[in-house]
Amino acid sequence: MSLNTHPHYPDLESAVQGTEAPQEIISQLELVPVDFVNFDFEHEVGQLVIATDLAGDIQEIFGKIRNEESPIFSIIPIAWFDHNDHLSIAANNTSAFNYRQVINTTRLSRHSFGRAVDLNPEPNPYLRADGSPMPGSFPYKGYDPSVPGTIVQGGVVVRAFEDCGWEWGGNWEDSLDYQHFNKD
Repeated sequence: MSLNTHPHYPDLESAVQGTEAPQEIISQLELVPVDFVNFDFEHEVGQLVIATDLAGDIQEIFGKIRNEESPIFSIIPIAWFDHNDHLSIAANNTSAFNYRQVINTTRLSRHSFGRAVDLNPEPNPYLRADGSPMPGSFPYKGYDPSVPGTIVQGGVVVRAFEDCGWEWGGNWEDSLDYQHFNKD
């Protein structure tokens, strides 16, 4: 899959079009171009909608990931998927901002504020602490660190995020969200 088949949004307004997020949240977001290496090891440019104060982190993090040629399937703002997390996950898309609740709760997700990134969600499942899928999560094939694009403890992706002070969901105790990184 190439981003050439998807639009590059010209500005933040178009990249969040259709969201139910209030203007006070949107005003704190930025559309950030992100260089990456795809699964064919070709260089591409994607876009993340992220909190403005985290834009520098994102450039640094994705620069490290690109330089290590750790593959990413695609990076397209969630608006392309009509703000539907499951459609984005099914496309193995990396995204950040998505105004939505934490799965199986009424709390707003950190994604709602552009303070979280889900990277290569297909090989990086969201699981209970016992390894079973979280109720309501996308039906994953499992977690296999040998699959390209899988995020692993101590790997380049985790190190890049942690070096900038981000938390990895793969380190959580009550669940394991291998695709998820956030910073408060």
